[in-house]
Amino acid sequence: MTKRILKITAVLTLLCLSAALLAACTGGKPQPSAGQKPLIVTTTDALYEITRDLAGGLAEVSCLIPPGIEAHDYEPTPGDVERVRTASLVIRNGLGMDDWLDKITGATGGTVVLATQGLTPIVTPEGATDPHIWMSPKSAIGVCENVRDALLAFFDGAAGAISTVTENAAELISLIEGVSAQYSERLGEFGVDTIVTSHDAFGYVARDYGIRQVPIENIYAEGEPSARQMAELIDFVIANNVKVILSEFTFSSAVADTLARETGAEVRTVYTMEAAEDNMSYVTRLLGNLNAMCG
Repeated sequence: MTKRILKITAVLTLLCLSAALLAACTGGKPQPSAGQKPLIVTTTDALYEITRDLAGGLAEVSCLIPPGIEAHDYEPTPGDVERVRTASLVIRNGLGMDDWLDKITGATGGTVVLATQGLTPIVTPEGATDPHIWMSPKSAIGVCENVRDALLAFFDGAAGAISTVTENAAELISLIEGVSAQYSERLGEFGVDTIVTSHDAFGYVARDYGIRQVPIENIYAEGEPSARQMAELIDFVIANNVKVILSEFTFSSAVADTLARETGAEVRTVYTMEAAEDNMSYVTRLLGNLNAMCG
């Protein structure tokens, strides 16, 4: 999605080979061998966990972005090409988060699903689309519904599978609805109306729960603040009595630490759920972010 992610010349060469191999071997959707579960590939960890929980063991679910990798810096590997090539279903975020997948999905006969289909995205004043829709429990419910519908269509006609997906989806959506209620209650209870974040990843949280986000870096996690911008951030934090700077698990906290040191604020860790983080589940990280915002 950024110029850093577009450095995939070697991968494109492999894609041509993969596409040629696919054309020679099959003309339709990849099918698992007898007794083997279908492979479903997702781009981000949040989608991986949602899909895994809804599929409930009916499929092998795999995430392309490995643990500890920031999604904005991610580049697909030859192994990713192979996984996508053999997948029966590929579930992506869209909204600019995983544009690199466009170069890979040309090599698969599997179905590609947009998990954000029909949801209302945030567009910045500069015209960029914010992809971080899963960060907000309220918006994540729509993502769960889209993944549920994709799985129901994929397992169409398999009565047991339909029941499993439907029941699992109802359980997960109910759980996330409960988390969303906690966001509304606790953000109000603690009087949180402004958050300062290491990068612009909390836009949907701000929109859905009526608070303001002031990011240090943009939605692509690019561009450390200049000396002038840093001075403005310091003035803003002091003037608005902001007590917490939210720094992401996969980011360096150097700039956040400097801002905290200059203002007397506290740096707290939050999670983007783009890749696996700290052996924590998606829902646990949603709650962890709420705890960091509220104290």
